Amino acid sequence: FDGALTHGVDSPAGVRALYNLEKLLYTNMPLTYHERILSSVKVDGLTSTGSYSLSILCDRTAVFDSFDTGRATQGTSAGVQNGGPGEKVFRLDIEVDGDVTVLFYEHKSDASRARKENRTLAFFVTFNTRYVQDEDKLVFDKTDIDIAHQDTRNLKSSGDLNVTLKLSKSSDPTPNTVLREGVLETMREKRTDSRRFKRGQSIVEAGSSRNEMFQVLDGIVAQVVMESTSSSASD
Repeated sequence: FDGALTHGVDSPAGVRALYNLEKLLYTNMPLTYHERILSSVKVDGLTSTGSYSLSILCDRTAVFDSFDTGRATQGTSAGVQNGGPGEKVFRLDIEVDGDVTVLFYEHKSDASRARKENRTLAFFVTFNTRYVQDEDKLVFDKTDIDIAHQDTRNLKSSGDLNVTLKLSKSSDPTPNTVLREGVLETMREKRTDSRRFKRGQSIVEAGSSRNEMFQVLDGIVAQVVMESTSSSASD
């Protein structure tokens, strides 16, 4: 990158976001959804004698937490795994989409005694599925890992710390793909007239009894969904 362009960007996640923005602006990359299957997460170079668990966020929404799937001490499945020498593998096979963040948490005790409420964030990595459409593996060295990249003297983790994410494409349509295709088909069948909204104008007010669907053809929509304790709402 040009030095002036990246001035002030000092985190791996920030650099990747800037790279993605450049790719979006200067290439013909289609703005389409690209669900991927996160098959496994491998971590090597851990020095803590405690244990580790991980959490997956998609567009800042938690979709998976390994702590809730059980305990593992041999590095063969998702769960809470002991630290120390050797690689640790979390086998996941979960669907991810959009901005994906893999958060790694450290527990001071071993896996058998770890408690979720006592864990602390050790480091994390990020990627966006729209920009890794064909890759089957993403490798992050220590300088590419957020929080860990600040440990330049290798006091908290080994200089060889690295994270490997294995990705695959589902042979069957994912639930999100099926849902989006169903919505688009409904829109095509029900579409009537086009309407224009001014900047800041609400499309649907809270508590409205109108039963309408909107397909945004041009512009940007900032959506806020408020959910009461007596009813649920979804995007």
